[in-house]
Amino acid sequence: MVFVPFTGVLDALATELRKKWTVDVVDGRTSAGKRNRIFRDFRTLPNPHVLVCHPQVMAHGLDLTAASLSIWYAPIIGKNEIYLQANARMDGSRQKVKMDIAHIYATAEERRSYKVLKDRGRFQDIVLDLLKGGR
Repeated sequence: MVFVPFTGVLDALATELRKKWTVDVVDGRTSAGKRNRIFRDFRTLPNPHVLVCHPQVMAHGLDLTAASLSIWYAPIIGKNEIYLQANARMDGSRQKVKMDIAHIYATAEERRSYKVLKDRGRFQDIVLDLLKGGR
């Protein structure tokens, strides 16, 4: 599963990933019926191999234990609970393999944003630190 909090990037990334894997996209534009089919296929069939999703639609009540890797393309700012719940979708009683969570970042601030998400911290501390000129 690849979590992308920006719709424009989500579409571009899905297009790029389709050059190598089967990909389905799940975001706010995806109807409930289509989501159910995508999730069922992901759990029970070899394809789609990759789900590119907006984390907000993946936050609660889904069993996606067929996944073993979550990749965050960018941090979801100020939404600790959504981050934690989205990662929890691949964790469950049916999970049989090691699970990994990867974070893509380009700056120290993005890296700190992931730490804040993991630690349930406050994003305002990052902003205040930046304003003070801290690193």
